[in-house]
Amino acid sequence: MNPTKDIKTYNFVEFSRMNKIVSKEIQRQNGKTILLTSGGSSEGKTFMAVNLALNFIKNTPQRVLLVDMNLRNPELHRIFGLPKEHGVTDIINDKIHYEDALKTTDFPNLKVITSGTYGGIVAQSFNDLRFVIEEFRQSVDIVIFESSPILVSNRGNIDPAILSSLMDIVLLVVLARKSRKISVLRSNELINLAGGMIFGVVMNNKFIPKEKVKKGVLEVK
Repeated sequence: MNPTKDIKTYNFVEFSRMNKIVSKEIQRQNGKTILLTSGGSSEGKTFMAVNLALNFIKNTPQRVLLVDMNLRNPELHRIFGLPKEHGVTDIINDKIHYEDALKTTDFPNLKVITSGTYGGIVAQSFNDLRFVIEEFRQSVDIVIFESSPILVSNRGNIDPAILSSLMDIVLLVVLARKSRKISVLRSNELINLAGGMIFGVVMNNKFIPKEKVKKGVLEVK
């Protein structure tokens, strides 16, 4: 795979700004884990997760792990030209060890764990989710997760609201001119009920002048 050809990045200045805000909070918490989720589908979670990961490895010496927990519509394997098998669902279903799921990329200091062989996980597996995430944390400096949409149900999926409660930072991606206010409020409510907290909202595909950017809101064109 030719990374400069197959993986496109947009407005890296904006991702650098997001990186600085997120990094500051990660350091404050002495944390490692970042979750990107959204209320609905096709709002740009994958795009944001990939570009944030690439920005980290470009601007810091940190080792980054990108994890596809969007079992409803996994995309990371396709983007990086990797096999989907031997991934998250294989780990959680106790088929392989997490080290056997780590996949290298053409980008230094970036590894990927794909969604895995199975289309879902058994109910009992949720009890082990915290331990799986802790294993991920031990292997690298930063772990970036992409989850399924919060408001779109899918049997056997990893509940993004529950997942948010295990994260140091949760970023909610919204798409300009598509995401509805009620969906954002409902997503926030479900995350709070699960014990998580949204750190910031990333607005995708909208330009806002710098003087109008408010603290805690990250806008990316």
